[in-house]
Amino acid sequence: MNVLKFYLNKHSIVCFAFLTLMAYVGYMSLKILKISPKGALTESGFLEAVDENYFQGVNYFNTKPGATRLKLHAEEASILDKGNRIVFFSPKGQAETKSGQVFDYQAKKGLYLKMNEYLMLEQEVDVTSVNMKLKSHIAEYFEGNEKVVAKGEVKTWALDARTKDRIRIFGDYMEWFVRQDAGEFRGQVDGTIKRQRAFEESVDFNCDILKYNLLKSWIGLDGHVRLKKQELTATALHGEIFLENYNKKLKYYTLFDDVKVTEKLLVGGTPLVRRAFSERLEGYMAENKIILTGSPKVFQETDTIKGNIIVLRPDTEVVEVDDATTNFILK
Repeated sequence: MNVLKFYLNKHSIVCFAFLTLMAYVGYMSLKILKISPKGALTESGFLEAVDENYFQGVNYFNTKPGATRLKLHAEEASILDKGNRIVFFSPKGQAETKSGQVFDYQAKKGLYLKMNEYLMLEQEVDVTSVNMKLKSHIAEYFEGNEKVVAKGEVKTWALDARTKDRIRIFGDYMEWFVRQDAGEFRGQVDGTIKRQRAFEESVDFNCDILKYNLLKSWIGLDGHVRLKKQELTATALHGEIFLENYNKKLKYYTLFDDVKVTEKLLVGGTPLVRRAFSERLEGYMAENKIILTGSPKVFQETDTIKGNIIVLRPDTEVVEVDDATTNFILK
């Protein structure tokens, strides 16, 4: 009887210990592993990093009032951080800004941060609107101030709403404030302005920094500025272009600080190179002339011409000079 009692007590102790051990293991397992609200089994220690849903063939919409309306299709997408961060692969879609601008876009990859109101597109980025087309390696959109930043072989083509000029600008970096239709380019900037009418002259330009405001039809050039139209090439440290003044008796472009001009002429079948230097140059497209001020000098064949104001016209060797006391024309 005592032996049996001892056996039962020993057996009970072993069973109790076993059950306690199993309960502890089960409890720790529940602490380590849990089912997320989305049904994914995740380790609690990595929940924030692994809280992810993966989808294929995704259609995503953001129609929150007061925010940029966003819709896109992606071949693949991962939703992380409880839906606040979305990674897209091969995204293609449309965005409508708070001010009503509509853009179509596509890229190889994309990232949308919902809480930050931030969209990034990467690799073979292509963005198009009614009056603009953008290509780059990376494009970022900041919803709060409706700002676009593009990086890496940035290429843009735009249409000026007032003048109907077609403006091509390439550079390494671009900032664009959508609502103001203004911004800047940096890094090996080069561009072309083409007029609506084929017979009107185009203008090519290069610079380090370009600022623009298409609502005002204005372009500003800074650093190693180079401007070319037909046979005239001019360089300076700074410049401006006033797009609306093309057919007006107003300056269309201005260059200032260390202005240098090279112009190729054909006079009586003989080629001629004319060079000029000044502190300021103003170009008048409607009157087909440039005005040099600020100690201007012109070198033409064996002649050196100086004055307070010098006027040059293309395709003619005539030089108009104002020396403040006498007006005369040299041929």
